[in-house]
Amino acid sequence: MKYIIPSLAFASLCTLTGCSQSEPAKTETTTTETTSSITASTSNTTPTSGKIYTVAVDSNFPPFSYLDENGKPIGYDVDLINAIANKANMNVQILTKKWSEFPQALNEDQVDLWIAGISISEERKAIIDYSEPYLTYKTGVLTKNNAKGMAINQANLAEQRLIALESTIDFDYAKTLVKNPENLHGVSTSFLAMKAILTDNADAFINNNRVLQYNVKQYPEYNLRTFNIDLANAGGKDGNLGIAVKKGNMDLIKKLNQGLADIKQDGTYNKINQQWFGTNEQ
Repeated sequence: MKYIIPSLAFASLCTLTGCSQSEPAKTETTTTETTSSITASTSNTTPTSGKIYTVAVDSNFPPFSYLDENGKPIGYDVDLINAIANKANMNVQILTKKWSEFPQALNEDQVDLWIAGISISEERKAIIDYSEPYLTYKTGVLTKNNAKGMAINQANLAEQRLIALESTIDFDYAKTLVKNPENLHGVSTSFLAMKAILTDNADAFINNNRVLQYNVKQYPEYNLRTFNIDLANAGGKDGNLGIAVKKGNMDLIKKLNQGLADIKQDGTYNKINQQWFGTNEQ
C-alpha cells in the first residue's frame, strides 16, 4: 500500500513554488505539525474499563508515526503499541506531541509513555526508563541519485552539507563527523530535512535507515538513494528503539515488555514488520 506522506508532498510542491521552511503548505493531503496534543485515537482492541494510558507519538515521522488525511495518527509505532496494549490488557489513548516536549512531558505526567522511533542511549537512561528494544536500525544516509549524490560515501561524508534532526543521536553523530560546523544544519522534522535535500539545500540527510529506505521505496520518482554507515569502523554500533516511560515506572515497563514478548510469540510482531518494512527483520 502506498501511504500519503505529507512531508514528501510538501517537498515536491516547494521544489516548484519555493515555500517557507517554517510553514507547511496547506493542501488536501498536507497536514501541519501539531503544536499540542490535539489529535487522539484510541485502540479498538483494548478493554472497556480500567486505567487509560496516554501514548505520545510524532505527527510527522513516517513510517513510524504520522497523520493520515483525516488527521488520525497511523504508522508502525501506532500499530505496534496497539498490539502490545491488546496483549497487556491495557487501554491506550494515542496523542501527537512535538519532539521538543520529550522527555519533559513524561516526567511531568502529561503522558504515560512515548513511542516515536526513540533510540535507546545511556544518556537518556539517566532521566527516563525504556521497555525492552522493539526494533533495531542502522544509521543511514540519504542523498539525491545524481552525479554528486552517487559520489557521496562514508569516506567523504564529512565534507558534505549535512542535515539531521535536532536533539537526536544522529545529530550528535553528525557533529563529530562534519569537518566544517557550518556544513551541518539541524531541523525539527524529517519533513524539513527532506525538503532541504530535494531543493539542493543539503547534500545528505543522516537518519534511521528504515525511515530513509521507506521514503525511497514509496517515492521512486524523486530519484533518491541511501547507504548505511559502518559504525563499527567509526567506534559505534547499530541502534535499538525502545518505548520510553517516566523514570522509575517499572510496573508499566513490565506490562510493555510482556505485551511485546507476547506479540513476538504469536506472530503479530512479524506481521507488523512485514506490513511497514517488507521484512520480518527485527
